[in-house]
Amino acid sequence: MINNIDKNFFSKNYKVKLYSILLAGAMVATPFMAKGIVDKHIDNQANHNNEIVTEQQLEQEKKSRIDIDYEGEYSRQNSVIIIYENKERKAGEGIEALSIITPNSDDPHCELPAGSYTVANYTDTYDIELDGETDYTLIVNYQDGSIINSNEKENKPSRTR
Repeated sequence: MINNIDKNFFSKNYKVKLYSILLAGAMVATPFMAKGIVDKHIDNQANHNNEIVTEQQLEQEKKSRIDIDYEGEYSRQNSVIIIYENKERKAGEGIEALSIITPNSDDPHCELPAGSYTVANYTDTYDIELDGETDYTLIVNYQDGSIINSNEKENKPSRTR
């Protein structure tokens, strides 16, 4: 068939034979090494996701639910509720609204972690301290814009603007 092939090529040059075998082995092994690296990465992520949840992590995940009930005849001016974190702000620093609740939503509520918050509409504000366990119901009067916490027997005085 082919007569001009050197049949003793590998026997003459030992280094070429060794490099050829190493190259062929690397070409065959590369896909398996890549698969092993990917599998190891996936296993590390799976082990990380199966960590035991500590009490502190559970406490951070606990949230209080704030339900908003409206009473009286609809007033666009006093209908939208904005909830933001109650903290000290620097001059010129804006307020980040954590929740905006409208009366036409299917379930006017929000869930927030423990902390101090301000519930506000156009005419009134209400400061509330959430413990992360208790659910709260706030009643908003459309006519005067007052916000009342129905959970407390003695309602906190609201601050009217």
